[in-house]
Amino acid sequence: MNQTMGVFPSLKDKVAVVTGAGSGIGRATAELLASNGASLFLMSRDEEKLSETQRICEGYGVDCTYRSTDVTDAEAIRQSFAECLEHFGRVDILCNVAGGSTGRKSVFEMTESDFDAVYELNLKNVFLCCKEVLPGMKERGGGSIVNVSSLIGRAAGDNTNVAYSSLKAGIDQFSRYLSRELGDFGIRVNSVSPGYIEASQRITDLWNQTQDMDRVFNRLSIKRPGTAMEVANAIVFLAAEESSYITGEVLDINGGAIMA
Repeated sequence: MNQTMGVFPSLKDKVAVVTGAGSGIGRATAELLASNGASLFLMSRDEEKLSETQRICEGYGVDCTYRSTDVTDAEAIRQSFAECLEHFGRVDILCNVAGGSTGRKSVFEMTESDFDAVYELNLKNVFLCCKEVLPGMKERGGGSIVNVSSLIGRAAGDNTNVAYSSLKAGIDQFSRYLSRELGDFGIRVNSVSPGYIEASQRITDLWNQTQDMDRVFNRLSIKRPGTAMEVANAIVFLAAEESSYITGEVLDINGGAIMA
């Protein structure tokens, strides 16, 4: 599988925040940014995993720090960005990767608190993180935000729930609308929509519990799951100035599962 790491010269000396950076797509995104010379502030719940991502990123000779952050907690988000700004003084790039599903659950089983939990983890945190970086980006006249949604936001599936699917769709529309609001300030906003990505063993196990994955991959144009680095390449391309005329885009990374 493809582990090629893209080269984006415009990222050198930029300051990037990556949420969900402890593993999977978030870790791959942080590593790719670091390999291109960006300084990094990392967020995730798991401090041990964040420390390992920091070690990987610092291996590229960049300044990388982190704060263990529950992105469903608005105050924790505020504190993390305050620490980031104290350390770096600005944020040029925000990659909102954090998210997750509560698993397969029918609408009959889902409670209001279940729905709220998925909302806070997948869409509300994106809004809150954007709110933290936008004043500085506006003042400096530029910035780039990349949000991560999901194929399941456009296609019904068997391994998640109505809340996760609808909120991932919401991320795409949030990105489109925000890009229109912020264009006058030189701020670009885009979204990346991954399909079947082998980002963690937990996700792979969940697929196998609910679907015949050989049949799923056989329906794709590229008949295999994607890798975290393949998604990271798309995220970082949209974050970098190499994509300076792209905003409001939803980029599918799904091996041909959906073509539109």
